[in-house]
Amino acid sequence: MDKFSFFPLPDIGRFKVIAQPEGKGKGFWAEGCSSLKDDKGKIWLAYRLRNPEKRGHKVCIAASQDGVNLQTVKELYKKDFSNIVCRIWIELRIRQSAGEALERTGTNI
Repeated sequence: MDKFSFFPLPDIGRFKVIAQPEGKGKGFWAEGCSSLKDDKGKIWLAYRLRNPEKRGHKVCIAASQDGVNLQTVKELYKKDFSNIVCRIWIELRIRQSAGEALERTGTNI
């Protein structure tokens, strides 16, 4: 018995593409790296856009009420950030959205 046989395969017919790549063909894709749901039910998603010339050049921060229809809130470019900064920004936005006081020290986002 395969060690992964207990894990059910996803029903790909139920999935919907919610973030499109910037182009078509080999090397273009959009991939989700992080998602969070705030206390008000809003879903925040950070996803990376890649193209074969610029590689992983941009991360988009998007918000959604239903998890499908995204509204881009911020675009972060490869030269301007690291994945850690991206996650901090999302968490700060969620706290702000929930009405909590923001306390930031040493990080300028």
